[in-house]
Amino acid sequence: QADNYLKKDDLTNARLELHRALAACGKSVQSGGQSHVKYSALIAAVLRQVLQQLPFGRFLAKRAGDVWSDSPARRATQHWAAEVTSVSHRLAQLEILSTKSTRGERLLLALQAVNFAQTTSNKHLLAETYVTAALVFKDNMPKFGNWLCGYYLRLCVRRCWEACSEGNPRIRWATTERGQKFLRSRHWGYEPNPAHVVFSRLPSITDPLAYAMRAYHLEVLQKSLHMLLCADERSNTRDVLDLVKLITDDVSTETPHHTGCWDPVMEWWASIVG
Repeated sequence: QADNYLKKDDLTNARLELHRALAACGKSVQSGGQSHVKYSALIAAVLRQVLQQLPFGRFLAKRAGDVWSDSPARRATQHWAAEVTSVSHRLAQLEILSTKSTRGERLLLALQAVNFAQTTSNKHLLAETYVTAALVFKDNMPKFGNWLCGYYLRLCVRRCWEACSEGNPRIRWATTERGQKFLRSRHWGYEPNPAHVVFSRLPSITDPLAYAMRAYHLEVLQKSLHMLLCADERSNTRDVLDLVKLITDDVSTETPHHTGCWDPVMEWWASIVG
């Protein structure tokens, strides 16, 4: 039902359905009514995440359900964990976009998604949760959040990209050196139709990473235009073309590793500059 609401861009009802799904799984993040997070659950999620970063904790997480063998019990546990991860992660994305959610709720959802994703064998899903957690930490934990943002982006590269030959194409840009630096140091809004809509069109208004990608592409486009119009001895045509390629690799459907985030408006501007 939540997917149907998301297709209609009805984020309010989608959030309600996803919260009901988490409650049915026994992993609700609300207590005492909507927007009241379970702070004991948040502390437990933080402690669990710290333990799962340690070698022994990571070993146990990978063997949830049955420590000694790849049994039906372990596979059933991993399947359940993947379901909880998917719902928690999707809800964390929607809460980033919502003005009604609390900081604690967003942090708990992000941590819960990562904790359960680390018990599954789905590297693509784990990569998604790492990047979403990076966005949540950056926006909701002043100062220390920037370090955590970079830490989880590096985790994504180290633990997921090596296992996936091509990586997750939708978030590949965020794990590049330039993308990581942008996510850690820049700020952007989550308005679907801001003033600079003439330069870009969001591929999805329900994905917070799409807003970050739009801001990232606008910065790259601005830099390429500046290099083209204000050329000096330190810049050349090759540098401009390299910057334009960063954009087209993400937004054009003609690239070999298309991200699935087609943006015809940004693609047109990139082709004009290039």
